[in-house]
Amino acid sequence: MKCAALAFALTACATERERPSPAEVAPASLGVRVVQPRHGVTVVAGTTIEVIVEARDLRGTQLVGIGFVSRRLGSGNNATIDSVALRFPQTSDSTHGFDFPVPATLPTNTQLDIWGIAYGPGGQTAVSVPVSVIVARLTEPADCCATPTRWLPAVSNSHRR
Repeated sequence: MKCAALAFALTACATERERPSPAEVAPASLGVRVVQPRHGVTVVAGTTIEVIVEARDLRGTQLVGIGFVSRRLGSGNNATIDSVALRFPQTSDSTHGFDFPVPATLPTNTQLDIWGIAYGPGGQTAVSVPVSVIVARLTEPADCCATPTRWLPAVSNSHRR
């Protein structure tokens, strides 16, 4: 009885399976990363930084777009600050730089997370690991505080004995 069951199982494994035809498009194997800015850097509110995103299709030439999204991390309001998408004819890889104006209204110590996005055919997407940057806000000195009017040269004490 055991031999008959084993023979039946082996016969079932040997039967011809349905194979995909070459005309079918396999899903793209998309990879993406944010090259710049580096994780943990400080950016100044009100300035423009360059976001460089690198994307590729690891198995072919099905990459059709690249972009990024930046979101503010904080007390339950993960608001999208900016997002950009660039579409192009199919290719195997692409690196693109985007200008990202950091809003001047962001307070100091705001964390921004930036994700790279790769687009494949049929709505396929891949999202990178986020890169976190910290916003610093530069302010003018208050009226009550003294500001230097000229800088004095440094005094060297090396000539003393």
